[in-house]
Amino acid sequence: MRSMTGFGHNTFQSKNLELDVNLRSVNGRFFEMRLHLPKEYLFLENKIKKLVSNRISRGTLDLYIHRRAFYPGHQELKIESQMAKNWMKSLRKLGLATGLKMEMSLLELAQLPGVSTTLESFKVPNLEQSVILKTINKAVDVCVLERKREGKALKKELGQLLAGLAKLRTKMQSLRVQANNELTIRYKEKLKKWSHYDENRLFQEIANLIDKADINEEISRLNEHISGCKKLLENSQPVGKKLDFYSQEILREINTIGSKSQFAKLTELVVEAKSLVERFREQVQNVE
Repeated sequence: MRSMTGFGHNTFQSKNLELDVNLRSVNGRFFEMRLHLPKEYLFLENKIKKLVSNRISRGTLDLYIHRRAFYPGHQELKIESQMAKNWMKSLRKLGLATGLKMEMSLLELAQLPGVSTTLESFKVPNLEQSVILKTINKAVDVCVLERKREGKALKKELGQLLAGLAKLRTKMQSLRVQANNELTIRYKEKLKKWSHYDENRLFQEIANLIDKADINEEISRLNEHISGCKKLLENSQPVGKKLDFYSQEILREINTIGSKSQFAKLTELVVEAKSLVERFREQVQNVE
């Protein structure tokens, strides 16, 4: 079992290239990935998404990549002559206005904003493409390990909640016979107040009322759902959506038991069980 929250980080450094990769994942109903890439890597977007989605199936992920490249001979210096002339013209006017002399070298002029720009005039080499994908994959490794670590804690807590629900189910089962017996006595006392009644009809009516109030089917389904959840906790595949479905079914059975209950002790167990189910559903939202 894995959590949907985690963080992964990896770096790469060589003589010509520095990479810094950060991956953050949080809860999400489906798989959603937001890429924050340098413009040089935009063409790799589909490859990166496929690489990550093959390793992580659910959650909202943000991937940040920072790149610094130093490839000699692949940079071009662009000079904006008109911008340089505009600077000179403005500085001369400022000199006349202030009475100061303009003393500036060509190098100083080139360093003024907008005068010179360094451009990278090459495509990302195939070797670098391979390096960035490997670097991302290692960051995913770290993130997956973190999700597994948190998943162990989730598994333990979910297991404890299921154990609590199983105990309450057993108590409900033990109260079922007692609740039905009390209902039988109560209905007999009410019906006996009638001045005339048919004894066969009396037992038929009581049987129908007890059948409607009986919680045996709900108890049985509740047991099946709890067992199904326990099996999923041992599954190494993503089980978050299935657990969420089971939690809804468990709550439905408990609500039905509550609506049928005319026995105070049974109602108390229903309230306690609903509290456990809500906690279970909250934690399931964190499971991949």
